[in-house]
Amino acid sequence: MVYRFIDENKKYFGLRWLCRHFGISIHCYYNYLKDNKCDYHRQREVIYERIKSIFYNNNRTVGHRAMKVFLSRYSIHLSKTTVHKYMNKTLNLAAVIMRKKLGYLSGKKHKICNNLLNQNFTVNEKNKV
Repeated sequence: MVYRFIDENKKYFGLRWLCRHFGISIHCYYNYLKDNKCDYHRQREVIYERIKSIFYNNNRTVGHRAMKVFLSRYSIHLSKTTVHKYMNKTLNLAAVIMRKKLGYLSGKKHKICNNLLNQNFTVNEKNKV
């Protein structure tokens, strides 16, 4: 929107004055004219869609480390840090984390009862042992 305004009015006000007034670098304006970043943004959107599909197809349990492996199977080679940034900051996708089970808790030993049956489990009548 701002770039179009600059395009239309640069003859009247001057390019440098308009860019300075809107707080835009002149390089940004020329990149807009060349449309250099268009392919980059399209490619990033494809990566975002691929991350979302992998995440939801795997029951929301895939973290950024496993996501890197899944993306490399689709010939998308990104660093673990970049995948983490895309998942957690940009797309707000966080894996479901299972809590760790508690380890051994030491305590008193249970009371050991005497063996009253002496391993004789044969019963002739109900409720008689």
